[in-house]
Amino acid sequence: MDQIYVAVTAFFLFVALIIVYLARPDDSADDPSWAYLWHRIWRRIAFWAGDVRLDWQWYFFIPFPLISWTHHEYAVTYEELLRVCKTLQPGDLMLATKKGYVFSNFAIPGCFKHAGVIVTGPDRDTWTLDPSTVKLVEAVSEGVTRRHLLWARGDLMIFLRPKDVDFEDRVKAVRIAEKIVGCRYDAEFDFNLEDELKHLENEEREELERTKQNCKAEFDVAFSCTEVAAAAWWHKRKPLGIVRQRIRGRMCIVADQFVNRSFQIVWTNVTVAQAEKEGLGEEGLRELEMYWEKLKRSTK
Repeated sequence: MDQIYVAVTAFFLFVALIIVYLARPDDSADDPSWAYLWHRIWRRIAFWAGDVRLDWQWYFFIPFPLISWTHHEYAVTYEELLRVCKTLQPGDLMLATKKGYVFSNFAIPGCFKHAGVIVTGPDRDTWTLDPSTVKLVEAVSEGVTRRHLLWARGDLMIFLRPKDVDFEDRVKAVRIAEKIVGCRYDAEFDFNLEDELKHLENEEREELERTKQNCKAEFDVAFSCTEVAAAAWWHKRKPLGIVRQRIRGRMCIVADQFVNRSFQIVWTNVTVAQAEKEGLGEEGLRELEMYWEKLKRSTK
């Protein structure tokens, strides 16, 4: 009985230590309230789970799953992605899926699990798209980042170009995407884009930096990956078909929604059969079919 008591006590002490570790303060939070402690715990658990990969290893002709946090060799090579860079334009969208991330891929519905916005390199005046300078604005666990497109390499990738938009529309999309760089990742997945964009428009940069670091702020600016893509083109949301939909009980925007007739497919490595297997919608499948048919005709 004493051994059971010691074991149970040790178990609960271990759990308590884990909770204390997960609830520790960080650079983005000054609010010591219990509500935000649980918010920090939730964020850290979600980000930890999102990085878990399932690698299948073969032992004696039997596949055996191994959990890891390492990166594997993705289906899209660096060489392929550098060639794609030469064809991209500012404001284009990137959607991607990295296989093996069991928890995050299961939690996010659809064929594509991640989204980002292409912005130019240093020379914004001439929209230079030298492969070495192409940048992607995306939301990852560290927050909204601006870095080279090669960081987003994955297994399933598609690049989309909004139709019927002019130069000024692209300028605005890039400006918005770059303005939200540095914001936190929205682990709550609240797609309140109107409030977030209005808040960003009204804030000076210095005040915005204080807002992002202050949990007691009236409004907390945070973006998930599809929110970044949607926010960039929110001024053209109606013609581009960017709308919130009720998915799994909440109003949100998933990456698959961008694969529609209002966006042209610039490049993809995803076949129609793959997309259908992964659950891409009918409109997206039709766009993929047209892309591959056009590519087939052009290579004859």
